[in-house]
Amino acid sequence: SSLGAFLNYTDSQGIMRRSYLERVNLKVAFDVAPRDWLSLGTNLTINRSWENNVEEGGGHQMPRRTMIEMPPIFPIQYDNGEWSNTQGSDIGFEAMANPVHVLETQDRLRDRTQLYGNTFVAFQILPQLEFRTQFGIDNRLLEERNYSPTDLINISSPEGSASIGNSEMLFWQSENFLTWQEDLDIHRINAVLGASWQQRNFRSNNISASGFSDNFIRFNDIGAATNPDDPTSYADDWTMNSYFLRATYTYNDRYTATFTGRVDGSSRFGEDSKYGVFPSGGLAWLVSEEGFMQNVAAIDMLRLRTSYGVIGNSEIGLYNSLATISTGTTLIGGARQPSSFVQRLANPNLEWEKTRQFNVGFELDLFNQLISLEG
Repeated sequence: SSLGAFLNYTDSQGIMRRSYLERVNLKVAFDVAPRDWLSLGTNLTINRSWENNVEEGGGHQMPRRTMIEMPPIFPIQYDNGEWSNTQGSDIGFEAMANPVHVLETQDRLRDRTQLYGNTFVAFQILPQLEFRTQFGIDNRLLEERNYSPTDLINISSPEGSASIGNSEMLFWQSENFLTWQEDLDIHRINAVLGASWQQRNFRSNNISASGFSDNFIRFNDIGAATNPDDPTSYADDWTMNSYFLRATYTYNDRYTATFTGRVDGSSRFGEDSKYGVFPSGGLAWLVSEEGFMQNVAAIDMLRLRTSYGVIGNSEIGLYNSLATISTGTTLIGGARQPSSFVQRLANPNLEWEKTRQFNVGFELDLFNQLISLEG
């Protein structure tokens, strides 16, 4: 049995002013066998981080750009405490706030929480038969809080702007294996029967506004702004079910045959083509165990292998098989009214992309140097 708990704290200060990243990490892991026929374990990690980052996008006046373009003859602040900028200057530069002003007064806060890990339980039903079930999870929460004050030229002047965004991603997977292992003199059999279920959910929402009378409230009361934007939200999910069988037979520790069959179903595909069947087979020959190789001292191990099978790809866009409706507005009687229209018709026959694959390879251990080639 084993048990461990680990706590870590990191405080990283960024290169840019007021940029930082703080992180607390807690990990708990244990593996126990309370009975000869029972074992169980868990590996769980919790991350929590706080960050104020610097915008790294392009196309407008983020500090990374203005620190290059701002004329060095301009002070950061004038004697009266006012921040300098290039607006109204006679030099002909584009109006911009100096980068120190942006970094000192703009907030780009990110709070992240992540919970991920897995747990398992294994039952030794018979000496040759084991059942193992395991469950994994990855749950991520993110909150973004942004505020740009009322005096940042060409960014948020003269109204200021604030936004708050929240999102959550939850992924879970359940896997179950029934494993049979049998050794009969020169015969060895290994068979696995299993099922796997997984799902991913994502949702997000965002509010933003401009029109602040001062910079005191910031994003803490967006309702105080005079120009609220329309709130937005988004959600999606996908699921996959998989059923699989693998059987391996080895004769005299030299000749091995493997058969694998999978049936995978994904919510991404059409109603009439949810599932795909993916069989494969392989052969291997451990040549170095043959009698004619026993006197070849330079070769410790030589194995030849070949396989043929069908693989699939489910990485297509979500909801591509479903009919979708778009919304908008239209003019009716001189007034703008909400409207909706069919964007795409359903495709119940959208199916897996399948590829047939043939492989031939070898493994050679020559003077304790392993060489492997497959193509």
